Amino acid sequence: MIFRILTTLGICFSISFGDLTYDIRQKIEDSGISKDNISISIKETGIQGKKIIGLHEYTLRVPASVIKVPTTFSALLELGESFRWKTEFYSDGSISNGVLNGNLIVKGGGDPALDTNDVKNIVSKLKLVGLRSIKGNIIIDRNYFEPSEKSSAYFDENPYSPYNAMPDSMMFNQNTTTLNIDGNCIDCEIDDKSFDIENNINPQSNRCDWPHVRIIDSSRPKVVISGNISQRCGTKKITKIVSRSYQSFYYGLKENFLKNGIEFNGRLALGRIPEGSRKIFTHYSKPLLEIAEETNKDSNNLFARHIFLTLGAEVIGSPSNLERSRRAIGQILQKNGIAGVDMLKIENGSGLSRTARTSTIVFEEILENAYARFGYKWLNALSIAGVDGTIKTRFPSSMRNRIWMKTGTVKNAKNIVGYVKSNNGKLYTVAIFVNGANASSNGFRLENEIIELLANSGDSEYEAYEKVSTYTKPISDGNYFIQVGCFASNTSSALEKKLKYLNYNYMVIANGSVKKILVGPYTTKENASNYLYDLREKINPEAFVVTQ
Repeated sequence: MIFRILTTLGICFSISFGDLTYDIRQKIEDSGISKDNISISIKETGIQGKKIIGLHEYTLRVPASVIKVPTTFSALLELGESFRWKTEFYSDGSISNGVLNGNLIVKGGGDPALDTNDVKNIVSKLKLVGLRSIKGNIIIDRNYFEPSEKSSAYFDENPYSPYNAMPDSMMFNQNTTTLNIDGNCIDCEIDDKSFDIENNINPQSNRCDWPHVRIIDSSRPKVVISGNISQRCGTKKITKIVSRSYQSFYYGLKENFLKNGIEFNGRLALGRIPEGSRKIFTHYSKPLLEIAEETNKDSNNLFARHIFLTLGAEVIGSPSNLERSRRAIGQILQKNGIAGVDMLKIENGSGLSRTARTSTIVFEEILENAYARFGYKWLNALSIAGVDGTIKTRFPSSMRNRIWMKTGTVKNAKNIVGYVKSNNGKLYTVAIFVNGANASSNGFRLENEIIELLANSGDSEYEAYEKVSTYTKPISDGNYFIQVGCFASNTSSALEKKLKYLNYNYMVIANGSVKKILVGPYTTKENASNYLYDLREKINPEAFVVTQ
């Protein structure tokens, strides 16, 4: 277990680790932020990794969107990276000569990414199985998650913005509607008849104002659009929370039935799958790893909430709700040996919360374990400096592909967690929380300065290895080793320098003109395996455990 308990919980830093720790402490002193509002946990990865600095590591603070990290990590641990959400289609009547004499039942399985293109594929599959006419209704079962009629979280003053979208077992287009406005012409991506549009645009104007959109939320919502928009302005797209996702899905199905020649004159109904219903086919989502990447890189609140509720359904049972999901994450992390779970106070798994709380020491534990279990698959599921996501343009171009982070921002909280690779190839776990009135500006700057210090630290890998001149023989007894290379007798010097630099004990076994490099010894196979991932990452991806 990697979690460390510090004996002093006041304003204390970890034991100094050379100039790097001093420089970080100086940045904190110069930041203009009270230390009482800062929590930091930074260490080298690996069981042998040195602690660089710790400040208020056990203080519970508002996490904002960095809480998506334990949400997505828990899902990968429990469900596996290949897990796919299911949307299942049933009939409760007979199908004869292409005619369904009964209802088409759709069981929503919480697929967060189901969209217009998926509906096109679904209707094509229904046509391929011979369906030509539906004589009954479309019944949607929304009971994988506990059903709610709220379409917005109403977290802030922008309730109809996409980030406020609420989860639903029968999710569609992320619970949003896209309006295409071209002069006086307004149309939607699907013919959704669950709301009305009031067009107050002035198309005779010579101006190209951005359309003003007002949503009147009621049992039948209305979208009021106004502005001075001439015919020459081109199409403007506006995406808002307007309808209910299951209603939009129904109208998407209906529209595509018409396009594909499937007769349907029924209506929408909500309910459960009747006993005796027969499954027609199952539509599968993208794999969890892809959804986790989109969740973390783009900080997608809806995806995070769906992952969170899915864990409640799969671990505790459906219909899932917030309480079941909180219990599920706690159980998952505890059974996988993650310490400090009692300091992880999750509300809904997305960070769109003012009651969630956690500490940086918990994130140090999670980040260490996530890297140990999933390696660069996990790192690349975070935003990558210079490449994608929320930190694509945040750091200098020289740090491209060397910083992997999840950011989190709400009022009075600016946080960042993830990994930084230094000039000499060392990988650090980083968790920095800044809460307080000036978190947004000063906190952002402090985080950048610390992360850039880490990235710029150390000599280049080659220079660092060349400086190594000492070697420590193995000091423990045991029969287990990790073989990191097999070489001609005169070609292993570079690898040996690297092992020395990384402070790994090793031995050389020569057999004629060939020699093997073995790291160790370790007393048990399990102990050796704990170091295997680090050596595979830093030395040889094909390293393996052997006995001698």
